[in-house]
Amino acid sequence: MSVFGTTLSLLLADAVGAGPGRVGLYCTGCGVIGVGVNLAVGRLSDRLPDRRTALAAAAPAGTTGAMVFTTARDYAPVFAAGAVLLGLNGAYGSQFFAYVKEFADSAGREVTPLSSAGG
Repeated sequence: MSVFGTTLSLLLADAVGAGPGRVGLYCTGCGVIGVGVNLAVGRLSDRLPDRRTALAAAAPAGTTGAMVFTTARDYAPVFAAGAVLLGLNGAYGSQFFAYVKEFADSAGREVTPLSSAGG
């Protein structure tokens, strides 16, 4: 995100033709929608028997969103891809740490060293 986030406004302004208001709307809207998507994924994955299903769905969403950004030049598809696909991809991090906690609990291990050192 450090590279993508800094060049996103250039993509919106140059390739999509969005003005400053639409760039701001994109950033604000994607942030709010991303929180909602993350909450929905968390709620759904808490009900699933295996959290890896949510991880498998969230992982490729960022790649799909990036592919949309390489081809779409209209504001609406770029906004939708950013809000939904990148929001879903953003849920991957929280789902990964929830999975690590479940794994540590089932293995009887301390979660902090497991999640910070990789095992």
